[in-house]
Order: sequence, then structure tokens, then C-alpha cells
Amino acid sequence: MSRQGDEEFHHDEDWDKMKQGMNKMKQYVKFCREGGRPGCYDQFIDATERGRYAADKCKESLKEFWEHMAEYMEENTQLRGSRKWHDWLTAGNEFRRLIEPLDIAEFFHRQHRNDYMERRNKCYENLEKWENEVSTEPRAGPPNLEGQRTEQPTWDSLFWVRVEKARKLLNSGGPSDDSKRQALLEFENYVMGLIDDSAVSPDVFLEDSTLMQWWLKYEEILDNQMMGPSDVSQFIIFMKNEPHRSYMNRLNR
Repeated sequence: MSRQGDEEFHHDEDWDKMKQGMNKMKQYVKFCREGGRPGCYDQFIDATERGRYAADKCKESLKEFWEHMAEYMEENTQLRGSRKWHDWLTAGNEFRRLIEPLDIAEFFHRQHRNDYMERRNKCYENLEKWENEVSTEPRAGPPNLEGQRTEQPTWDSLFWVRVEKARKLLNSGGPSDDSKRQALLEFENYVMGLIDDSAVSPDVFLEDSTLMQWWLKYEEILDNQMMGPSDVSQFIIFMKNEPHRSYMNRLNR
């Protein structure tokens, strides 16, 4: 899949290699989700350098392919609407949902940066934009795949960016003004929307996940009434009621 210098990009020749790389990353994600581990995002943060190297290498190779592929798609607008374009777009957004969360983990926790959206890879932006342009329901969650829903990645590949921003709102000990409280309420609504759509991966609710670490802090803030007087939201009810088990029950209905 690698290319050196100005070597020409041949998407058809590299397609099978790309699919092999995707299968490897799917196996990595599956391994991260098994045995009560905290999930792929958190595994990628905490894994040893040796254990993470193979996943890093495969991730970067896939990114290289899709950076070239997205450029090719952007330049060949006459192919839009064709079966080939549809196949590219489907595969590209599967790649985006699988790989972008790992980029986000690296960005926040290995590079220690907070400006991900300003530096987001253009291929992710284009693949998401093109998908929304052809979709009649851009906010819809993944389809019900007869028992495979628990294997699906989170539909919004920027989910962890939103989680990290919500964590930052609590780092100072609690929301200090109305704008921060409003941002936390908007985050509640965002996550609950994904839950209602069955559009979030179940591993985000495992005990040691980054989302659950955020929730423990947020729950203290709620208990101390630092969010001000308000009705208990559906999100709060859900999170107080064994969220991982509750969500798995939703998926298995």
C-alpha cells in the first residue's frame, strides 16, 4: 500500500491490500473489546509501545491509501453516482469510523494537543461530507444487522473528540459559568441521541472507559448540584442504571 516519492497511485491494484489492512484492524478492535477490556479507544491510549506498533503501522498504511483515494474521488467528480463511487464511499466511511477514533486517541494522549478539529485529516472530512450529501438521513445510526450491531463502530467518528472536550469542562473541578453548563447539557443530549439510535459502540460504557471516567466526575458535580436546579434527564437516568448492560439489552431487543 505504501508509495514513495511521486510514484503513481493505483487504487484498483491496492484495493485488496486495503481490505486486508481493514480486516487486520477489525481483528484488533475485536480483541480490544473482548474480556471486559476498556475498549479500543482506551486500549490504544494505554497499550505498550510494542503492542501498539503493529496497529500503528497498519493504521498509517490505511490512512495513506485513503488520503490518495479521497484525492482521486475529489478529482473525478464525473464518477459520482456510479456503482463504483458508491462502493468507494461505503468502504471509505467504514475506514473513517474504524480508524479516526485511533487518530483522536493519539492526538489527545500521545501528542497532548487539543485542537483536533483544526487539524483533522482532509480525507475524513471529505468522506463524511460526501456520505451526508448522498444520505437521506445523515443522522441515522447503523442498520440493524441481525445480531451484528454489537460489532459496529460508533457511527459518529468524532465521538471521542466530544468526550475529550466534555472532560476538559470538568478538569477545573466543575462548570464555572452558564456557557460551560450549557455545553455539558448539550453533550448529554448528544450522547443520548446516539444511544437512542443504537449508534454507539457498547465498549464506550465499559467500567474503565474514558466516557465512564468522565461520568464519575460528572455524577459528583450533579450530586453537589453544581449544574443548578434542573429535571433529571434521560441521559442521567440511563447512566445511573448499569449503562453497559442497559445498552446491550437495547441492542439485543
